[in-house]
Amino acid sequence: MKQIYTTVLLLFCSLLLHAQIELATPAFYVIADSTKNLDMKLVGNTEPHSVYGKLDTLKFYDVELETETYRNRTSYWVDHKEVDKKTYDYYDFHWKNVDRCTPCYLKTVDTNERLLKEGVQYGDCNIGEWTEYSLTGKPRFKGHFKENDTGDWTEIWKRGLCTVKHGKWTYYDENGAILYVSYFENGIEIEEPTQARK
Repeated sequence: MKQIYTTVLLLFCSLLLHAQIELATPAFYVIADSTKNLDMKLVGNTEPHSVYGKLDTLKFYDVELETETYRNRTSYWVDHKEVDKKTYDYYDFHWKNVDRCTPCYLKTVDTNERLLKEGVQYGDCNIGEWTEYSLTGKPRFKGHFKENDTGDWTEIWKRGLCTVKHGKWTYYDENGAILYVSYFENGIEIEEPTQARK
């Protein structure tokens, strides 16, 4: 009987703690993981993104992850630098956010937290607005990929909905000035690029 009371008490405390976390942070919430504080997976509602309405925003690290086991010792590597397991797990957790993106607004950063690209994705497919940034943090280009307005996510690759340029694409120089603008329809450029006036 004592074991049942302990189980019920633990369950109640867990539910109470969960409710307090949600009440304290209604717009954004964090799924905690034991590897690196409470910022493992930032999830929140973003502004509406075209046909998808509000989407969760996820973070993805553009890093190379490796493990190597030799004589019962595992080494962990992030971008060719050896790290401890906790650090490796942190990046691995964010790496898997691509699989959780069904769809989502994905922000890709490097190990220095510098924003490299952001946009609407479903898995590894770009399916909406898109921006890539230079190392200075200024946009390299902004554009739009074809969207899936059907709500059916099966075989989107075979159905021609995966990373297909569609609409206006603007390209910038290293100072952020517009170089030229192109227009695409179903992945095909439909107008000659318009050069920016100098």
